[in-house]
Amino acid sequence: ELVNERAIRFTTEAPANYVAPLGTDEENLPTGFQLLPAYPNPFNMSVIVPFHLRQSGVLNIAVVNVLGREVYNYRTNMLSAGSHRFTWQGESSYGAIMPSGAYFIEFEVGNDRSILPVNLIK
Repeated sequence: ELVNERAIRFTTEAPANYVAPLGTDEENLPTGFQLLPAYPNPFNMSVIVPFHLRQSGVLNIAVVNVLGREVYNYRTNMLSAGSHRFTWQGESSYGAIMPSGAYFIEFEVGNDRSILPVNLIK
């Protein structure tokens, strides 16, 4: 029972403020390598960095401290085009736990290069 002049409207039309999902048109696809924001950031145990590849390729990842020293590096095998994610556990390439501070994660695939700042807090 509806009261106070209320009504329920059933329709297949989208409301005026509806935002449609992105299609798969060519203009909506990344033109190359697309790096998304890291989460959580700042982080304590690990940080996740999602990214998209327009075409397959080999990805080089380096973590650099504020002094410009590379503390971690990783090279993938051939990755397929699509969505992927990288998780850094806050450790050096040798397994040593890194101290709190600011770090820069550098992603390089083909001619594309992106750098993302992250903060490790203990």
